[in-house]
Amino acid sequence: MINQFLPTIPVCLDCRNFVQIFRWGKTRCRINLLVLIIFTVIISLTDAQSARDCQIQFRKAGSSKCLDEVIQLAKSETAYWFGRDLESRCDSTAQADITNVNCYLGYTGPRKYSIIQKIFSVDPQIDHFDSYLTVTYASPEGNYTACGGDFRMPRAGVDVNPDMPAMWAWYYRNPPTFNFPVQASTYYTIVIMDVASGDVLGAVINYPVPEVAVPYTPPINPRNVTAPGVFVVFRQAAGSMQISQKWLSIMTATDSGKKFDLSNFALDQQLQGPVSMNIMNVDRDPWSAEQYAQRGGPNLCAQFIAEGLKKFPYLFLQSMTKSTIDSFLALQFTSPASTFSVCCEDFAFTDTTVTVNPLNDVNMPPLLIRAQPAVGLKVVSDNSSAGRLYSLIALDPTISNNGLATPDKPFAHWLAMNIQLGTNANPIPEKNVVLSYSPLVPPPQSPPHTVFFLLFEQQAPISTENVVERYSDPVCADYLKGRCLFQIKDFIAANGLILRAASWINVINDAYSRYWLIKSGQVETDICSGQPVYHVPCLVPGSSPGKVILLGSGSSVLMAPTTLNVVIAFLLLVLWNCRSI
Repeated sequence: MINQFLPTIPVCLDCRNFVQIFRWGKTRCRINLLVLIIFTVIISLTDAQSARDCQIQFRKAGSSKCLDEVIQLAKSETAYWFGRDLESRCDSTAQADITNVNCYLGYTGPRKYSIIQKIFSVDPQIDHFDSYLTVTYASPEGNYTACGGDFRMPRAGVDVNPDMPAMWAWYYRNPPTFNFPVQASTYYTIVIMDVASGDVLGAVINYPVPEVAVPYTPPINPRNVTAPGVFVVFRQAAGSMQISQKWLSIMTATDSGKKFDLSNFALDQQLQGPVSMNIMNVDRDPWSAEQYAQRGGPNLCAQFIAEGLKKFPYLFLQSMTKSTIDSFLALQFTSPASTFSVCCEDFAFTDTTVTVNPLNDVNMPPLLIRAQPAVGLKVVSDNSSAGRLYSLIALDPTISNNGLATPDKPFAHWLAMNIQLGTNANPIPEKNVVLSYSPLVPPPQSPPHTVFFLLFEQQAPISTENVVERYSDPVCADYLKGRCLFQIKDFIAANGLILRAASWINVINDAYSRYWLIKSGQVETDICSGQPVYHVPCLVPGSSPGKVILLGSGSSVLMAPTTLNVVIAFLLLVLWNCRSI
């Protein structure tokens, strides 16, 4: 947010040199100082207003306001996706459709709008809590495979509170730890529940000498809205206890939410309260979708692709119907071993095979995507791809130079038609290729280019005659016919195509880009300008101070300054400028 404000503030940095700064005079300097002071006050007020009582830094001053907030949220009939506004988004049919995860309620009978209504059959009439239940998760660094992709996740610690941003389900995969102020000779039961399904995710008895009564099951959220999980604390009236076999059988069942009733459980087990609650916010991620499918739910991986496409502003994508996506497209690029010298550096690469997954959202060097990929398809709905005919096209709307593409008429890098695909990635037969694969090579200082691979189901075989001429803009040069300003909307409409799968890659400029551009006739000094070891001529022809391996190179992280640091820096700058006035 800070960067949006800075350009509008007439601070001394707007001057071209320090001579001008000191010619502004006292009045201008004082105005700048006043602006910065006002700006600091506004930010402080904004930060204070945005503070939430349950965040860990504010709980240190006392938890009473936080406990009141938890009670309000637990009783609220509008706070979560299953609240009263659900009917405005989902009719009764959608609410009963398990494949419509953003609407599916999973039960019949009277609607339940709040957390209290969802987990209690009898309203416990909560008006206060004894103490705050601190819940923390430790998520070590790790990898997982889901939705056809490999994901590397950083280490994270999670302080659960209702004011926290929603966290991916992956970060809740390990059992939590609890900290709760206890009374002498008093024991407590903590029940963890998925609010939407009513499933029991775990239970601990006899806290503060905890015993795991129900092993922990991580929450999952297949929806594209935040889903709450809840931790409910009861006081054990009879001291140390054990959960009856009847309730253990219900609570450990895979569909425990269908039979578990927290009110009756507390009554049977002589539990008092609840005396505290905490709420965690769970966000959807590929790991969650994979877990949901393994537990018997529909495979929702394709929906991540559909939602991912929506984030791009290009007109040709915005006009496409994405709800028809039911498959996961696998693109496998193979790059042979290579050695080359460019810009006074030597480069060496080994054989590499890369399977692209857009959910990983990584940048790809042109070296790895220079050859036509093999293609595979995983249908994740109940439908089958057997007998389907497809058209596959690769489009780039970001080649704006020389009028090769626009947001609604992208550049076509590849087109194949009348193809059939299997689960394993295989090359596209040459007879089906209408436009040969033309790899993208971004120029120097170019931002990443995004190439979209779109797979359409055909209703019948399509004649490939005159396709190149029919859908290419007339202004394009002959050697770019069929590629330049490809009329994708007309292509879809004329052939009755249905979007079934999509993938995309972000392509960046790399050493191979520079090598290829120079070999294709561009001026070396233009291409190599700014490279760290480039000299004219090279210091030692044919060699360099060292070899650079692009694959597997480390990454750096730029830490953005905090708002306070930025304000302090500007304040010091103005004071320094004003010191001699």
